[in-house]
Parts: sequence; C-alpha cells; structure tokens
Amino acid sequence: MNLISITVIFYFFIKWVGPVFRPEDEPDLSNFTIILISLGIALIIMIVSRMKGDITQLEKLKNKEIGGKESPRVIEVLSIVKANEGFVTIADVAGNSELNMRESEEILYKFQKEGHAQLKVAETGDVIFYFPGFHLASLTEQKE
Repeated sequence: MNLISITVIFYFFIKWVGPVFRPEDEPDLSNFTIILISLGIALIIMIVSRMKGDITQLEKLKNKEIGGKESPRVIEVLSIVKANEGFVTIADVAGNSELNMRESEEILYKFQKEGHAQLKVAETGDVIFYFPGFHLASLTEQKE
C-alpha cells in the first residue's frame, strides 16, 4: 500500500468514527484537520513498515554475505581442508575442530552436494572428501 491509499482509508475512517467518540458539544473536525491526522498516521505506518523491511533485508544480506549462521564453522572446516591439502574425513574435521561428528558430516556433505567436494573411498573403507581446489593449490605452492 502506498501513502495516499493509507491516508484515504484513515480519512474515511476518522470521518465515520469521529462523531461516535466526540462529545456533542464539540464542533466537527474540518476536512483539512482530518486529512492532516490521516496523513500523519499514514506516514508513521509507512516509516515503521519501511524500517521493518529494511531490517529484514539487512539481515538477509548479512546472512548471504557471510554464509549465514554456519559461517564460522564453514571457515573452520575449510582451514582444516587446507591443512590436509584437500583430503579430509569426517573424523579429521571433528578431531581438529570444536564440531562434533554430526556437524562435521553435515557441513562436508553440504560441500559435496554443492559440488565443492568429491567423495572418495580409501582402501580402509573410510569416506574421504576431496577438495580439488585445495589439492591443486598445495601442489603449486610446493613447486614454487
């Protein structure tokens, strides 16, 4: 709703309800007074709703920029992946971070679903998450 439509709604509401709540010995409000009151109420409603919308947008933007509430955990997992040259297991992440096994598993499988990691099976039967970008980066660092 825009400012004009809210103002019109309050104008007719005040025009209709005003006589009910006003004592009989007081004069009727002028149209100009009713318009000013309606406009004031409409402005307050618009400002409050706009602020609420801006706050919601800001929260969404913050979450999008930093990856939401998982961001510190994701950064921690990625630092472990880098330290292991792109190869990690769920136990590696859980053992080298404050995350438990379930949280480590959720984050690693999320990376795999998004295409950032590949699943490999070791000869021991362990599931290894392979992050090609980290492995390639470590190889180029070794050459230099």
